[in-house]
Amino acid sequence: MSQAQCDEIVGHYAELVVREKLPDASAEVISKEKEREQSEARGDEGFKNCTTEIEPSDYTCAMAAKTPDVLEACLK
Repeated sequence: MSQAQCDEIVGHYAELVVREKLPDASAEVISKEKEREQSEARGDEGFKNCTTEIEPSDYTCAMAAKTPDVLEACLK
């Protein structure tokens, strides 16, 4: 798993979290909250070891996830 793919998972996760928490938010609010969520996710132990612990099938599952909970389940 490349660092770029890990970053894609973090970005997708952050977007899902923001859209779940703030479904009616403006693009600006979504962007700011997404940045905050990405920062938080990068500090998470699960994401720190992404390049060595995530399999290609986990990546595919995570990127197809429609909710944060589903994405998290892909990475367990």
